[in-house]
Parts: sequence; structure tokens; C-alpha cells
Amino acid sequence: MKVRGRRETEAGHPGLSKETDIMRMTRTAILLALTLPCSALAQYKNPDPPPPTPKQVEPSGPHPSLIPGVSATQLSYDLPRDRMTDVLKDLDGGQWKEAGRKLKSVIEATQSAADTSHGESIKALLLRSAVEMESKTERLKSGGEVSRDEMTSIFSRDLQALGEHHAALAQVHFQTGDNVTAGQDLRASVLDANQALVWGNVKPSPDDASLLSLSGRTAKTLIEQKAVDKVGTQKVIVDLQHWVHDLRARLPKVGG
Repeated sequence: MKVRGRRETEAGHPGLSKETDIMRMTRTAILLALTLPCSALAQYKNPDPPPPTPKQVEPSGPHPSLIPGVSATQLSYDLPRDRMTDVLKDLDGGQWKEAGRKLKSVIEATQSAADTSHGESIKALLLRSAVEMESKTERLKSGGEVSRDEMTSIFSRDLQALGEHHAALAQVHFQTGDNVTAGQDLRASVLDANQALVWGNVKPSPDDASLLSLSGRTAKTLIEQKAVDKVGTQKVIVDLQHWVHDLRARLPKVGG
């Protein structure tokens, strides 16, 4: 009877019937909003603009953490590594001839290291890297293209050779009592080896990171001319020298 009475009332008042329909639709919309999952509602919203593509940044390795404070100091030993970064930037920009010009300075620094190297095996590695880079220089100077992957592989091998060179010199300088120069060479060895890992796409193990960190702290202590444990410091230098030597086998092979 109540339903019939309501219908009769609504029939006698068309405005009331229309108002009731609106209220019913409103309640239905509210119930849908409360029951539909957010993912279902999201499709009715204007989609947010896609996020901007992040700029590719060349990893440079955890240098500051390896040698706090000292790593910010520019030394002549940093020249090859810095020029390598410049060469890669030019390659990314298609500036082949400019990349070839800067690569020439890397070759000269590598040849200079070979002239002062301690040991024929290290000298041979450095000269081999110089020859490998020279072939790319000629191609770039003539406007030819060299891929980034090809160049980073070459650079990783050159930095390994430079790292081994500096580790050997650090040992010689420390044995003669020249702690500052020993620290500078040890610093260069750590930074070169670290960057060789990055560009060689070699994932460092916890032991790798621990040795690099310890060697970095030791280099900082030597450069700052603080008191050191001679036996312990000698062991750190020798351990790093052996590690950098073994790193060669973990890097991309020539022509690989």
C-alpha cells in the first residue's frame, strides 16, 4: 500500500518524481565512487604527462668515498682519466675529430708513464694500450666513427695498466721514505683501478671495495704526512699492486 500510495503521489506531482530520480542517481554515483577501486576510477581522469627522460650520466665511481678530501685535489696523474671522460663526451656528441685530438693527449700520458715505469711487464702493457688507442686516433682524426662501448673497453685496459704502474711506483717511493709521493701514486692507482672497473663493466665484490677503500685511506694518510705503521702500510701497497695486476683478466679482452 505504501508503494502504491507513493506512486500515486508521484503521479500527481511530476516534479516530485523527477526530483526523486535525480536523488536516486546521485546515491548510485556515490556508491560507485565508494566501491570502485582507485585503479578503475583513474581511467576516467586525465592522464598525467609522462615524466621526462632522465639524462644519462656517465658513472665515475665512488672517488670521494675512496679518498676523502684528497680526491678533490687535481694532480698530473689525473690527466689521462679526465681526458678519457672528455673523449667519451665528444663521442656522444658526434665530435669525432675533437675526440681524436683529446685521445692524443691520453696516448702521450700513457707513453710518458711507460718511460718511467718500474718493470718491463708494466711498460709493455702501457705501450700496448698506447698502440691500441693510436689506431682509434687515426680513424677519429679522419672523421671516422668509434663506438662508445669500444672506447670504454680500451680505456678500462689502459687504466688498469696505469693503475698497476702507479702501485709499483708507490711501493718504490715508500721503501725510500718518500711518503708523500708514495701516497700520490697510491691514490692514482686506486682511482685508475676504480674507473677501470666502471668502464670495464666489472661488478666489484665486497673484498674489492674493501681493499680500494683501505688503500684510499692509506694514500690520504701518506699524503698528509701523518704517522703510519710501516709494516701495515707496505702490506696495503703490495696487496693493491697484486689486485690491480689480477684485474687485467676481469676486463674486456682486446677485440672482444
